[in-house]
Amino acid sequence: MALPLRTPFLVASLVFAFIIISVETGTSISALSDSITGLKDNIASLSGKKSKTSEPKVSGFKDLEKLLNTPKENLPGLAASSLLSVDILLFVTILLLSLPLIMSADALCRVQGIIYLITGIIMIVLSYITILKAIVSLVLMISLLMAIPFGTIIYMILFAFFDTSKAALIIHTLFSLKMACAICLIIASEFFIANIGLILIIATSFVTMIIVNVLHSFPPTFLVAITDSIAAIIVSIVAIIWAIILIISGLINIIKALKTTLDSATS
Repeated sequence: MALPLRTPFLVASLVFAFIIISVETGTSISALSDSITGLKDNIASLSGKKSKTSEPKVSGFKDLEKLLNTPKENLPGLAASSLLSVDILLFVTILLLSLPLIMSADALCRVQGIIYLITGIIMIVLSYITILKAIVSLVLMISLLMAIPFGTIIYMILFAFFDTSKAALIIHTLFSLKMACAICLIIASEFFIANIGLILIIATSFVTMIIVNVLHSFPPTFLVAITDSIAAIIVSIVAIIWAIILIISGLINIIKALKTTLDSATS
């Protein structure tokens, strides 16, 4: 017996995953509340419930468009933005779970491998750039810190006042969004709980976020800039591991799709 799929909650999880990526790319957190309110009304309309707080929407994507057009902010350090290389996998996975709503299973099987391959390449590129930036920053900061007294003074002026409050706000916002995303997935279908790959991806997203939070909270403030770069390297390495798995899976799916196409053409 097939388990029921609650479409509005699946769409909601996809929207939350998109907002997570938006935050990690620098979208202003202060602009999220109005957009989330509008998105909630749109999701409610999908389930046939009329919103009491707003007029009917012309398009369910108006609020996503507002998020995309929001001016970007500079995230503190590298670790918060490095989470993008992991959470893009979460977004793509939920997107693939949602695509059967608008396309056939055969068509999805043909494009799934290509999507995996492209996503894996993007993750590797993002992670490679982050690791290079983090290593350069680490070498610079440690060299200045150890070059007593003048290098230490320069380090204190440039790097000792890491914006931990803004970083904590971003991490707490991401935690709330990821919890909402995971809960919506569970409500959408009990089948997703048995999907080991999806559970591992969600767990990786939470674990990497916790690593960043710990390395921001544990050391004294004047050392947080250093531990932030270390956290960015750790997150990027985890993302590269997932990217390799994704690329291999994508290549296997592409080969299977090509083989199926050739077999059907010759028969």
